[in-house]
Amino acid sequence: MESLPGEFDGPEQILINIKNIEYSKEKFKLWCDSLAFEDVIEGLEEHVKNYIGAFEVIKNSKSLRKVLSYALAIGNILNGGTNKGQADGFTLDAISKLQAIKDNYGKTLLQTIAIKIKNEDEEFGNIRREFEICGNALNIPLNETKGEVDKLSKATIENIQILDKINADDNFMTKMKKIVFENKERITKLSDRIAESTNIAQKIISFFGYPKTDIKFKKPEDFLTLVFDFSKELDKAIPITEAKKAFKGAQPMGKKITGTEKNAGLDSLLSGLKKKMSN
Repeated sequence: MESLPGEFDGPEQILINIKNIEYSKEKFKLWCDSLAFEDVIEGLEEHVKNYIGAFEVIKNSKSLRKVLSYALAIGNILNGGTNKGQADGFTLDAISKLQAIKDNYGKTLLQTIAIKIKNEDEEFGNIRREFEICGNALNIPLNETKGEVDKLSKATIENIQILDKINADDNFMTKMKKIVFENKERITKLSDRIAESTNIAQKIISFFGYPKTDIKFKKPEDFLTLVFDFSKELDKAIPITEAKKAFKGAQPMGKKITGTEKNAGLDSLLSGLKKKMSN
């Protein structure tokens, strides 16, 4: 269709000119997809990075290990004389009990442990910041991320078919070919990372004592939620300011933890619990 002078404004004339381009619809799709791809893929890559990072933080956290070490030692003391008294470990589901057990002054076992560790290590803290990545990883379930990657993969396959259909080597199509195949490679790498992240999650869940039959193997987000919620409670339990005191480090698991400070807390708590159990 030829331009008719005086009948059309600039924007309308541009649309008419575009319509006259061969394969204009297909080329427009290639162009639009290339513009949208970058924003979408970057968000998905960031989420997978956070997902893997969250599980690595949990596995390597010295703060979490210290808390669990004390919890295990105290559990063995309280269960002394029973078949549960020499446990080598426990699943993280049990950490919720640290908030439920209180001494005669209303201080929870988690608070007592947090104060002990803070006295031992003044750097102990910033738990919320340390486990913040877990919250970021929980913003989008991994299955949703995988679903979005599958959509991108399908759109890219369609675009490759369009390239074959047009089969032209002008400047526009040359650039589109380069972009489409670069996108395809990026999608493949991200799909591999998602598969890798699932393996990493399951290995770390197994590291913390969960069997493969546990639901957390199928829904690792449940495990992340458990740890993230606990980290928030632990962050609240850590005293903001605490006077420095000479303090013996955590004793080997299974042996009694003692302290000579005025507000030792832990010995008082254990003593109170034992009295309750004997009544």
